[in-house]
Amino acid sequence: MTLNRAFVWTRWATALVLFCVLAACSTQNQPSPTAGAPAPTVTHETPPDTPTLTPEPTAAQPAFTPLNATNLDQIRLINRWGRGKVNDLAFSDNGQWIAVGTTLGIWVLDTGDMAAEPFFQAVPGGAARVALSPKGKLAASADPDGLVQMYSLPGLTPMEQYYDDQPAEPIGLQFVDHGRAIALSTLNGVCLVWNLANETLRDSLWIDMPSEVVLSPDGALVAAGMYDNFIQIWTAGTGKHSGTLGHTDGIFSMDYSPDGQYLAAGVDTDEAWIYAMEDGKVAAQLGHNGARVSALDFSADSARLLTADEAGTLRVWSVPGGELEAQISAGRQPVQWAAFTPEGDAAWFFTEDGRISKWQPKDGTIDTARDDFAAFSVVSISRDNQLAATGGADGLIRLWGFPGGEPPRVLGEIPGGVSALTFSPSGEALNAGGADRQVKQISTQTGLVEWSSGALEDRVNCVFDLNNSEYLFASTFNGPLQRWQHSDKSRTQLDLESMVLACSPADDGSLAVSLFDGRVIVIGSDFTQKQELQTFGSQVTQLALSSDGEWLAGGGLGPDITIWQVNPPHQKRLFTGQHQDGITGLAFSSSGEVLVSASWDQTVKFWDVNSGEIVTTLFTSQNLTV
Repeated sequence: MTLNRAFVWTRWATALVLFCVLAACSTQNQPSPTAGAPAPTVTHETPPDTPTLTPEPTAAQPAFTPLNATNLDQIRLINRWGRGKVNDLAFSDNGQWIAVGTTLGIWVLDTGDMAAEPFFQAVPGGAARVALSPKGKLAASADPDGLVQMYSLPGLTPMEQYYDDQPAEPIGLQFVDHGRAIALSTLNGVCLVWNLANETLRDSLWIDMPSEVVLSPDGALVAAGMYDNFIQIWTAGTGKHSGTLGHTDGIFSMDYSPDGQYLAAGVDTDEAWIYAMEDGKVAAQLGHNGARVSALDFSADSARLLTADEAGTLRVWSVPGGELEAQISAGRQPVQWAAFTPEGDAAWFFTEDGRISKWQPKDGTIDTARDDFAAFSVVSISRDNQLAATGGADGLIRLWGFPGGEPPRVLGEIPGGVSALTFSPSGEALNAGGADRQVKQISTQTGLVEWSSGALEDRVNCVFDLNNSEYLFASTFNGPLQRWQHSDKSRTQLDLESMVLACSPADDGSLAVSLFDGRVIVIGSDFTQKQELQTFGSQVTQLALSSDGEWLAGGGLGPDITIWQVNPPHQKRLFTGQHQDGITGLAFSSSGEVLVSASWDQTVKFWDVNSGEIVTTLFTSQNLTV
């Protein structure tokens, strides 16, 4: 069984939502691309009668002590939501366990009681790969550098570790030889097999530029999908090249049959091929109607092959003949992983929306067993600190009590994913936008959509409703900045002649916007261009404007942060030398004295804005937005 590697290690903010503040910092923004440059153009539009958008009153006072430069040493973790972005899954041959590797660590679920809280162990940097022994007695995880950690089951108790002297991203982790050995393969072409009984290295092999690697169940043969579209076979013990299997397209996923007689490969088009290992010939070519095959698994008796694709379709085929026996659509969500039960009469699978489900081919039913492995990429906190909302690729908007840990309530759904969320000043409504190209105002009490903008030019990447403001603002990846007046729904458009990457509002109604062409513009509350700020030549993908509109912080793919003083204009400073990678989030405290920055280097830093010095650094095991 294999995981679709197109989903592994994509660089977006983790599914984890981390709250570690004395005062709540609300979030906004998200990036993307295209070009342009000139002066903005404003157009006005009044739509036909639609439900009225009502202005919201001033929000309640915050329940926490506001952050300032003198109390940052009191920051503590108060809650964590989400289980991390999923990197890999595994299934024990005895059918007892499902392991999930995420950016937080390894989770192991009991298939006999899927409602129970899974076992968990944190993995620094996250679990890039996971594996389960055939009898379900052991689990293993590999971190982003290829460090293998063993665990005993049940309980997920840490045991010994295995590692290579040359750290590299793992592309395969599996138990072989009836669970007596663990095999690791990495992106730099190293394949290592350790004996578990005496904790020694049994076999090592170097492969030039593999894209996928899988070992035969006995660990004797190594199959590597290569970037030249061939599958190369080696003998693990001797390193001897044993054969070449031809392809016309790239190798995307692979799996050996339990009896070792067949190898299945998902190619970089819409097919899976079954090879007979005795002679290396193609036994069957299995079509998937234009969708790339993302997961493969043979039944325990090697008589059937389960395939799944990025269009959300699962199929069962006979082996070696390749006759289609059953198929079902799991919806439009891509299937990332799939595995037969030991009896072969059902299959577990995981979809991009964070659901682990079970398919019964005989009666054609699908039952969702878990739906809590979704990735959150946006979060917003109400001004009275009573509610928080999260959204992500699964399209579900979840409403949480803040800062409590009670289960979330699904407030609504945006097909294709949520990319922008913000509460109205009163907290009675949630403004949301995403892939369906609409801005929606949703009641936090009933979940009903109280107002919708209708279709806009592109995916919504920013939406906000300012305190005491007459307007609701939004931007799309490839269209003008939008503003709707609450009283009569009239719309004003400001054409900035370039794609909006990020935007951030201030309480005075001003708005900062960064553009794909490199410009950063501060727009006044009257929706005219206020001033254009000088940048350092790189795109700004994260912005934070202080609540009083005086300070603006910007960051991007590099580790540095630019601070502009907006009033008076043009004073600029550079915070450098602290982060080691690009910036994923920025936020000012309510006082404006503290800037919080998150980075791909897995740190969150708290800056004294006046001195430019870091007062506190938090170290995490995942990438965050703030």
